[in-house]
Amino acid sequence: MSKDPSFDDQYVWIRTQDGSPTLWSNQLGEPFRSVKGAFRESLLVFVKPALEYILQKNIKNPVIGEFGLGIGTNWLLFNLLAPIFEIEHSYFAIEKNTSPFFESQKKWEAEIPLIEKIVEDVFKKRISFSMASLKDPQIFNSLEATSPANKASIWFHDPFGFGVNPEGYTEETLIKCENLWAPQFLGLSYACNSNFQRVLKNRKLNRVESLDVQSPPLKKERLEFERLTQN
Repeated sequence: MSKDPSFDDQYVWIRTQDGSPTLWSNQLGEPFRSVKGAFRESLLVFVKPALEYILQKNIKNPVIGEFGLGIGTNWLLFNLLAPIFEIEHSYFAIEKNTSPFFESQKKWEAEIPLIEKIVEDVFKKRISFSMASLKDPQIFNSLEATSPANKASIWFHDPFGFGVNPEGYTEETLIKCENLWAPQFLGLSYACNSNFQRVLKNRKLNRVESLDVQSPPLKKERLEFERLTQN
């Protein structure tokens, strides 16, 4: 895919506190990932809890769904780690603007040593990765147009933050998202805003809980939500 000529006007790469890169949106005045640790945020808020849930529930061939693909660090880290845990899976995402994702793919190969270092720190074991086997997710440009073959047993709710994208956290949005969730699923988000938690509880989910990330200097809380049986 050729580069959008306006890409360099819209975005700039920055280094975050754990050394990992993220894109800064000049339009929104916001980074795609936490400036306190981009890879660490993806690992601790999304990828590690998802892997633990899949293994604990013994879910075969899980489907990972993501609302807000962005530059794809959740996709990248999940897909690097899934083979290590012998998890066969499929991955779909909803993202209107895909240029940040495809531009970012050119950058990750050079970041593999840093990814391995951060993963070792989080998982407490040495793991080696290769980009060779990675496959792009199935990408849809809107919730209305999303039609994956199977519903998501893991849901990464990860549009830009509540302050700059409040429509990503409304009940209207959640109603559309629910159509993409399996009867038993785990939802993960870094938006612990009380309004979003209220919206989730209004949808009569079995559990909406904010949990400690336990990795300063990242923002303290992450959010989990799930239903154990179909409504």
